[in-house]
Amino acid sequence: MSKPKIKFHKTIKDFADQVFDLWENFVAGDYTPPPIPNKKQLKYLFEVAYLASMETEESRFINFTLCCAEKNSEVKRCSSDEILQSWSFEKNREYNIQEIRRLSVATDPNTTAILIEYDNKVNEIPEIRGLLHLGSSWSTARNAFSYFYEPLPKTITIRCISPGYINVYQGEYAIAKYQSGKCEVGSQSYTTLDLLGAYPIFREGQDNIRKEIITPTHENFKDWYEFEGIAYVNVILAIVNKMRIGRHGGALILCGLNSNLLEQQLVNIKYQISKPKNHLKNSFIDFMNLRHKHVDRLMYLEQNIINIKKDKELSLTSFELLNAEKKLAEDCMFIGNLSGSDGALILKNDLKFEGFGAEILLDKSQGSKVYKVDRPASDNYSELESEQFGMRHRSAIRLCSNSSDAVIFVVSQDGGTSLVWNEKGKVYFKTDIKTTNINMILS
Repeated sequence: MSKPKIKFHKTIKDFADQVFDLWENFVAGDYTPPPIPNKKQLKYLFEVAYLASMETEESRFINFTLCCAEKNSEVKRCSSDEILQSWSFEKNREYNIQEIRRLSVATDPNTTAILIEYDNKVNEIPEIRGLLHLGSSWSTARNAFSYFYEPLPKTITIRCISPGYINVYQGEYAIAKYQSGKCEVGSQSYTTLDLLGAYPIFREGQDNIRKEIITPTHENFKDWYEFEGIAYVNVILAIVNKMRIGRHGGALILCGLNSNLLEQQLVNIKYQISKPKNHLKNSFIDFMNLRHKHVDRLMYLEQNIINIKKDKELSLTSFELLNAEKKLAEDCMFIGNLSGSDGALILKNDLKFEGFGAEILLDKSQGSKVYKVDRPASDNYSELESEQFGMRHRSAIRLCSNSSDAVIFVVSQDGGTSLVWNEKGKVYFKTDIKTTNINMILS
């Protein structure tokens, strides 16, 4: 097949070179990375993916996942010998922008990958072999709706989820991203760092809820304590991710226990719940108690050398735990869906839901200085004016300038998420925060 003419962006070429050079040394220890195309093929893969991500279908930008495997090879999951279900075409298709656009419309990037085949020994351009069935568990877990998932294939995987935005995975590890002409290779940000400004609000809420959670007997303190913290933050992230998936934008105002935004007339809630409901809080407490009960039973059996597979109590707690996790995820999705109404969601940090359709009631002429955070835990902040932002961000900045007892997640229609908070009287703003399940730090 003759090589089609395509003009490479210099930054895409640099991006491909950096990914290729890091590939063999990204993960240390007893680990073998999946195969990778040669540099020319990799540049072509990235360039076509980048240009295809700019395409639209019915006025909407397309998104897709590509899994790139060696010619005639079977595609297996990471950490297992499971061969993924593939649907190969009778004849390979040309790997180009038009074919990716057509196939993206027929596939869900979270459950189906377009399977790309390459042969770097003869230096031919990659071709489309068919489709690959990934299943939904990885995406579900990544969005903080679950803790149990099947890992990604042992391939180089390329995910394009918004225009000009490329995420590259080495098997199950996020190795690089390309966005707005900028490359990040081997230095992926962690969700926990992006959320530093929210942690005082998180800790207050978590400490309040912990009073109703049963302390494990057999599990190590550090293990269960850390998991409780992870699970609490993931509840917030699950709501934000549901808002992001909806692609209509919105805001989540997370308030402290003593917050009085309503009394101060800083917000007006169009759909205020008669009494802040405990549904989400109760689901979280049930999930945590069942998780602790299950792990405690597991550790007891291991410590006493009892056959785990034959233990009926462990089987029962496992079943109950999965149901509790599902219920918690459904409650998060229920609340996240309410962001489709015009206005913000308001949630107390003890997970009591106050209402939706909230309007921030501040003088429109009032401007606020805000400090943009590029690197968390750094003192190098650039000062900006709030008026240069869009309406949702301006409202969030103004509210935080008047209250230090709330943090606000702002979700744009394109799926990007920002965090706004007040620290010692100054308003800080972090764009493009990572909202991945923090139990999956390299995903």
